[in-house]
Amino acid sequence: ILPNDAKARRLFVTTGSLKRVQEIKAEPGSTLMEYITIINCCFPEDIVRYYSPGYPETLLDRVEQYQPELNDLALHEERRTSSDIPDLTSHLHDK
Repeated sequence: ILPNDAKARRLFVTTGSLKRVQEIKAEPGSTLMEYITIINCCFPEDIVRYYSPGYPETLLDRVEQYQPELNDLALHEERRTSSDIPDLTSHLHDK
């Protein structure tokens, strides 16, 4: 059903079933692991990863290690003053 039915895949995710499948401890090469792999192939890789145990910690580690790179435009852009706000809002009302 999952490979051919988008609604079934959505329901599988929203009911927590995909998350539960990721939590199953299966031996590599076992029939159970094969079934888990088949189920996982029905979903985008990033969705499977999102519901895998430990993923929130992985994301937090990436946030801590991230080094922002600000480009010249962001560094040199003029800041808007409060006197600019009426001009911006009147422009929005014109549309």
